Parts: sequence; structure tokens; C-alpha cells
Amino acid sequence: TMSPMLTNIQQKLKQHLFKGYPNLCVEFDTKEFLDTVSKNVVYWRKQRGFSQLQLAVGMGYQSSSYIGRMELRKNGQHFNIEQLFKITKILDIHMDDLCTMRYDLP
Repeated sequence: TMSPMLTNIQQKLKQHLFKGYPNLCVEFDTKEFLDTVSKNVVYWRKQRGFSQLQLAVGMGYQSSSYIGRMELRKNGQHFNIEQLFKITKILDIHMDDLCTMRYDLP
């Protein structure tokens, strides 16, 4: 778990390292954002007592393997906006619950 102070230092370091290379910065930030979203899906799914299979079925899938790949970000896979919308409805959470970095997650 990273403290807010360390996160701030990390952000300043990224700004310095990627100065003049905006595409690298966007790519790095996008990966970090997608990792955060996946971790939050896992967190909220477990908080609400859902298995991967229960969430998958609620979203219209037949098995949990798709959800598992998205949660692990296997091969860079990630949830799309439509899937995230369904997840927020099923788990009764807000989109910002999925998009906000939590400091209590590994």
C-alpha cells in the first residue's frame, strides 16, 4: 500500500521523467488507471459477496473465465465502459468507486 505522500512523489517523478514524451506518459497513466479499475472490481465484487461466476452471469456471460482475465489484466485485457456500467449496477456502486485509487489495496 502506497501512502499519499509517496504517490505524490511518484507523480512528480513521472512528470519529470516523461517531460517531452507525452505519449509515454499517457500510456503509463492508462496502464496504471486500468490496473486500478481491475483491482477495484475485485475489491467491490468481494465486498458485495459476489463470486466471479455470479458477476459474469449477471453481465450476460456463461462462465467466470472472462471476468478472471479482466481482473488479472491478463495479456493487457481490461473491462470496457459498457462492462463497467453493468458492474456498477450489479454491485450497486458508483463509477468513481471503480476509478479511484484505493490506498488499502495491494
